This record gives sequence, C-alpha cells and structure tokens, in this order.
Amino acid sequence: AVPVKVTDPACTGLQLFDGSEPIVAANAAAYQFIPTVPSIVAGKPVFVCPSGAALGYPQGEKKLSIEPDLKLSCDSAGWWLKSPNRVDGLINTVKIGCFKELPTSSPPAPVSTVPKTACGCWFEPSTCRSCDSQKLFVLEGQGATSGQCTLGCANGYIFEGGEVNMISCQRGYWFGSSRSQTNVTVPYFGPFGYITASCVPAPTPAKCALPYSTFECERCDASKLIGLASSKSSLGCVLACDKDYRLLVLDGSKTPTIVIRAQEAVAESGFFTVYPLGDVKNTTIVYWTNMDKYSCEPVTADLSVPVKVIDTTTPTVPPPPVEACGCPYTADVSNPAYDSTKLFTADTGTNRCTLQCDEGYRLAGAMSSVACKDGKTWYYQKADNGTHPSYDFTKASFSCEAMPATCGRSIALAGPCRPGKECSPSNIRWIKGAKSNCILTCQRGYQLVHYAKDAVNPWTLLQEAYYDQSAYSGAGGWKGIPLGETASTINYNQATVITPNCERYVSPAEQAKIPPNTEKKLCGCPYDFSGCPRCQYKQLFRIDGFGDFNDRCTLGCGKGYMFEGGLVNMLSCKKGQGWWGSRRNPGTNIPAIIMGTGDKITTSCVPVPTPGTCSVQYATFTCANNQCAHFKYIVPLSSPRSPCVLSCDNGYRLLVLDSSRKVIRAQEAVLEEGSFIVYPLGEMQNTISIPTKVIKFSCEAALLTMNELTPL
Repeated sequence: AVPVKVTDPACTGLQLFDGSEPIVAANAAAYQFIPTVPSIVAGKPVFVCPSGAALGYPQGEKKLSIEPDLKLSCDSAGWWLKSPNRVDGLINTVKIGCFKELPTSSPPAPVSTVPKTACGCWFEPSTCRSCDSQKLFVLEGQGATSGQCTLGCANGYIFEGGEVNMISCQRGYWFGSSRSQTNVTVPYFGPFGYITASCVPAPTPAKCALPYSTFECERCDASKLIGLASSKSSLGCVLACDKDYRLLVLDGSKTPTIVIRAQEAVAESGFFTVYPLGDVKNTTIVYWTNMDKYSCEPVTADLSVPVKVIDTTTPTVPPPPVEACGCPYTADVSNPAYDSTKLFTADTGTNRCTLQCDEGYRLAGAMSSVACKDGKTWYYQKADNGTHPSYDFTKASFSCEAMPATCGRSIALAGPCRPGKECSPSNIRWIKGAKSNCILTCQRGYQLVHYAKDAVNPWTLLQEAYYDQSAYSGAGGWKGIPLGETASTINYNQATVITPNCERYVSPAEQAKIPPNTEKKLCGCPYDFSGCPRCQYKQLFRIDGFGDFNDRCTLGCGKGYMFEGGLVNMLSCKKGQGWWGSRRNPGTNIPAIIMGTGDKITTSCVPVPTPGTCSVQYATFTCANNQCAHFKYIVPLSSPRSPCVLSCDNGYRLLVLDSSRKVIRAQEAVLEEGSFIVYPLGEMQNTISIPTKVIKFSCEAALLTMNELTPL
C-alpha cells in the first residue's frame, strides 16, 4: 500500500492499492487494477476513477467490494464512503483503488495485475519560469518498458516544488525522497505511467563538507561526489553525485564487501542512511568506519554487471598511523581543531592498550590518558577531576588538543633506572588540568617509572602521576595511576617529593624487527641522571644514538650549560669502548678525556659559571631540500680552552662544510690557532683541523635520519 500525503489533519490514514496484494473481488467477477492518484484540493484528497473503472475497498479478509458511483470524502468524524444505496463511515485507515471489470470472454485476471510498461522513464519536462530541463537526468531505467525509473537533478538544483531531491517510480507510483526528513517519502502526483517534472535552482545551493573516504573502480570517478546542504540530515549534509553519475557506497564491514548503487546518502551522527537505487522507501544503514567508502559511476554503466573495485586503500582524509595493540583504537578526525596524528601508544599487548599525546598536547575532551585493560572497554583519566569514566569499546574514538606544558610543582631528583633498562629523565613532560596543573607522563617511546626507596618492589610503571592539592588532609601530595589500570590509584603520602624517570619502551612491533639472538650492545644511550644540587637534567639531550641496539651515543647540554664536573662540553661512547668527553680546559694536546668505562654513565648538566660569547666571525651554509637551514640554532660560546666553541642548541646537531664541500656531522668545533678543531659525530680522539677561511657551519634536527646532504 502507498500512503497519500494530505495537509488536512482530519484526512489522515488514506492508502492506495499498489497492485502487489493478492485480493479478489467479492462478487467473483474478473477485474483489472487501474493505478490512479487522487488530486489534493484544500488539503483533502479528491478521488475520481477513470471512465469505465469503479472505486473498490476491502470488505473482509482478502475480499474487495467494487461499486459503481462510490464516492470518498472525509470530515472531523473520519472517512466516508457513499453511494446512492449506502453510506458507510470508516474511522480507521482507508485503503482504496480503481478497478475495471474485464469482459466475460476474457480469461480471469487477479486484481493485482499492473501493466509492466508503466513507469518506464516516461516523463515530460515542466515549463515553469525557473525550470531547467537540461539539469534533469536519469539515474536508472533507460527503456520505456523497464518498469522502474529514477530521476535526479544536477548539483545546485532540486525538483520543482522544492520538496524532494530524487524521484523514483515503483509499482506504478512516483515517490520522492523528502528534503526535510530522513526515511520519509513524498508521493509525487501525476498521470500514471509518466510524470511532468523539471529542476529548479536550489534556494540554498551551498555545499557541505564531510570526512569520507573514496574508492576506485573500472568506471568510477570520485571527483563527481557532491555534498548537498539539507535539513533532513542531522549534520546538514547529503552525499550524492553530479549530473549523469550515480552514487556508489562500499560497505567494507560486510563479509564479503558489498557495493550499493544508490541515489543519495544522508549523513547522521556515526552513519549514513543510504537510499538504494530505485527504492526511496527501504533505506539501509552504513556506519562510519575506516571501511566505508564512496564514489560515482556513469549512469550509462550496465546495472547487471557488478562493480569491480580496484583500490579501496586511498582515503580522502588519511588516518594517522596506528600501532598494533590488543585494543585497536579509532582516530577521531571529525574536528579540525584536533590533531589525531599526535596520538601514540604508550603501552600495548594482548587485550591492553594505553594512549597518550605528544608534547604540548593532551587527549581531546580534557583527558590526560586512556587505557583498555580487558579488551572490551576503554577507561579514561580526566585531567579535570579524579574519576575514571568509561567508553563503549566499539564506539570510542580519540584525538589530541593543544595544551601548554605547564607545571606548578617541580619534581625532586629523578629516580634510578630499573636494572637492564634505558632511561631518559629529560623525556618527562607535563600536562595541565583542573584536577592538577602538574600531571606527569613521558614523551613518545617512553613509559613513566617511579622509584620508591623503601618498598619491597621499588619500581612501578605508571600511566600518569599528578599532584593533588587536596590530598593527605589538605597538605597536598602525589598520586599515581599504574600502567594499564583503569580505576586504581597509588598514594605516595609525600607532600612535595616524587622520584620519577622515563624508561625506554620497546613495543611488540618494534621488538619483532630486532633480529633473534641479538646481543645488546653497550652504549645504546642508556644513562643515569645525576642528582647534584645544581644539576638540570632537562638541559641534557641526545645528539646521536637512539635505541637499545645502537653501538654509539652522543650527549650534549643546552646553551649556557656544561657537563657536571666542568671538564667537558660533550660526551660520546663508540662501540662500547667507554665514555669520552671533549676537553674544556687548556694545557694539553689530548682532545678528549675518559669519563667512564661501563655501559652506563651517571651525569647531568650544570650552568657554566661565567659563560662567554664567541666574538669570531664564522660562515654558514644551507643544503638542498631545506635539510640544513637551521644555522640559527648555532650556539657560539667561549671556554677556558678556546675563545670560540661552536655547537648546536637542544635538539640539534652541528654540520660542518670543509674546503672540498664535504658535509661532516659533528659534535662541536673548537677554535685553536687559526683553525677549528672538529669533533666528528661519535669521535672524540680522531679530530679534524679545518682553517677558518674555508670552514662553514649549520645545524640539523638530531632526530632526522642521517641521509646524504647536498650543500648549496
């Protein structure tokens, strides 16, 4: 049955036969169903059957009463069927249709018979003032006897009347997909078998932007996708295709993957409501995942041939890299103010996962961290209170928001590293929140570890630690969330003291890349932080050597700092042969001093007592692809040994260009007797002397891969 749209509230509940129901006439005569659409006058339907046909309505189960001169009307009391011989009041839903008696010589025919030549894309263009028939096109149903037809308008246009985006004919009736309500169809009235329609400019032809992915097939053209502004979408957006193309929806969540030929897809919160081709009444739901994709195909494409997908891996909005873990996470790319590429996994394994954000960011929604422990539910720590809310595992998505790294509390000395582990206290970072303006975590590639001297197990890996001003009877103190835990807290009962460190974290994916039976090399940049009164571990940074299995490591101090003891500017370990430092003091020709012979060194940076500035002029250079254009980070200082010592600031390493235009990666360059003594990266004993007239300097980021550099 087909509902009839009326505006008079007293005339609701009218339905038309659509020829699909096996109903026979009560008088046993043979009738043929004649599809007829009523006219709407003053909000009420006026139903008149064609000549030779009579009105029929149900009378008992699967029986039809067909009477000549039967009239239909409605008022506040309900529906009325009237004829010269009867008056029946029908309060409930009314279902009617027109039927023509067949000649007695004709073979019996069921009343549900519908001429299949109806609705075969017979349409005539309207001639209204703003109508443009050139914008009208056929999405399907090329033949006059196809029995099905779908019409659309080009981008920026809608159908005459302004109520619908698409028009489709099914079982002899024309329907349109409502522009204002999802899953609501609008009967499109007109003579049976063909329709008079055209396209007019949309009142608000503005486009809308949606985060969606595309795919390719043999005849696809994703550039024809358009976003139509529409009030029927909760997000104000409907996805369709431009003139002479129809929409393709790939639902990768199904097994096997299916491609739906569609008229349009209405954007809702978390899913699209898809109108399949030729059916505006039976919609389907496709959820927003990384497996739903969209494209367009020409309307001339053969509908009997399945769509052959070529590539479904190229998204229009690239997702951030996701590290494998027991709880795969979904990145939230819906808000342009957030940056999901700053997400990283702080811990992963079977049925567990902990997410955090890079320096200067926190999890969107004022979260400091989020963890999945049981493989089913995500639990997040609020940065603004101490509760432990949860997300449904299947619906959680995450991103990062910018947040200044501030801390109202200074931590005490960094704790020692666990035996056999590599630590870097300079990787401790701060997150600001209302529950504490000092929430401690570690940067990407590290896990927070806390050392408690008198405990049975003194080391605890933490998801985060934070200073609670109201804890311990108002005295304030530190609390910790164990790594991977969802609702437990460790109370340290210390008003102002905490001894954390950042321990190198090797994920299962990274561990799998390490060759089996690989012996750990000495000097893979493991070091312990020294706790002297003037030590500033934040000023300590790596120039070279990242990872447990490297055989070298070079450490430096920030501008205005030197290594504890005041003897050296740089520390370097090569092939596990001991730690050496570049000499700061005069009086010997030995360029380096042995500082340690083990695999680890305990050190830190302290302020230079009287820092001097280099007054010697020096030349700079750049490289192709802007790889070494950071000469502004050169630090020109003096030392007791030399009036000019050049290095690079925290996070950068020195580049030296010699007379042969060879680029040398270096630790520092020390001016002595008209030449610079250059300490190549990883070398302390084999220095290079280059005259001041030919040498040039620059800096590169210390984290960059050491590719070949081309000086300009």
